[in-house]
Amino acid sequence: MASETNEVSLDSLVAFFGSWPDLLRRIHDVWAQQPAFFFLIVPCLCALVSGSLTALVISVLVAGLGLAALQLSPEASYQWGIAAVVSLAGILAAVQAFLFRRNRRRLSQGNAELLAVKNELHQIQLGYQNEVRWRKAIASLAVSKGTIQHLANRPALQPTSDVRREDQG
Repeated sequence: MASETNEVSLDSLVAFFGSWPDLLRRIHDVWAQQPAFFFLIVPCLCALVSGSLTALVISVLVAGLGLAALQLSPEASYQWGIAAVVSLAGILAAVQAFLFRRNRRRLSQGNAELLAVKNELHQIQLGYQNEVRWRKAIASLAVSKGTIQHLANRPALQPTSDVRREDQG
């Protein structure tokens, strides 16, 4: 029974691939009649590459409008103009989507770096607060023991005899 399932799937694959020549012939016929249709596919492909659903929807909508316009205007010069405008509009949407993703990634990296710097600043501030607390504690201890008064009454440092000789000479 498993072999029958495999045979059915193989038969369906062969039938699927058998229809490719017919599809290619139809594509060739459309290309021969109105090659501008294929330029409507370019913005959709660019939107797929950009990876943006919004760009893809915009490109499909613009391509649909271009297809409708191509059906209304049979002159070749208008067809190529419409195809070019539609293609440029879709490509612009895809490029904007790509730039948006890149800038969003940069912003995310910048936010991560900013958070790291904020954390580092917080650690440094804590260190300074501890330093100030210790200095205040030492100063209050010194005041209570009279060490500061003793230092205030101490005479200023006098230059050594070697320094005096240099100043005189």
